[in-house]
Amino acid sequence: MASFQRKNSSSNASEGKKFEDRVRKLFKPVFGNMSEQIPVLVGIRENGKKEHKFDLVSDNAVIECKTMTWTEGGNCPSAKIQNWSEAMFFFYLLKTDKKKYFVVEESLNPKNNESLMDYYIRTHYHLIPSDVIFIEVSKTSDKYRVVKYNNLKEEFLEVKDWTL
Repeated sequence: MASFQRKNSSSNASEGKKFEDRVRKLFKPVFGNMSEQIPVLVGIRENGKKEHKFDLVSDNAVIECKTMTWTEGGNCPSAKIQNWSEAMFFFYLLKTDKKKYFVVEESLNPKNNESLMDYYIRTHYHLIPSDVIFIEVSKTSDKYRVVKYNNLKEEFLEVKDWTL
């Protein structure tokens, strides 16, 4: 039998798909219609770009969705965090006028109540492109928190709690 990160889940992929669907519904008033898995060209060399499929794309936004949790013991899921850093690299490579959003589902550490998103920003700020906006969506309501971080000055530009 396969081992998945979450109890009572058929797979991590199914949890991710459910979260993408929730993000699409929740943020339709903000981003309009969003298509899923649209290939976008990214790459370091101008003549050597490859397609990467971001989770959701609208006329004005490119969105990557992640639903990950702390381990049961409150430890960092380090392999999953590497996945977040890879997403930051793809955002960095993406040359577009569209806004770039990294949308995560809230996961609070059972030891100290720090969210996984706040932990990532605190420990990986040096990997976050300056044009990426983080959104943390509550697990239990339609509330969400928007965080824009200026890694050049190591300061938060914007932290807002909103409800649609």
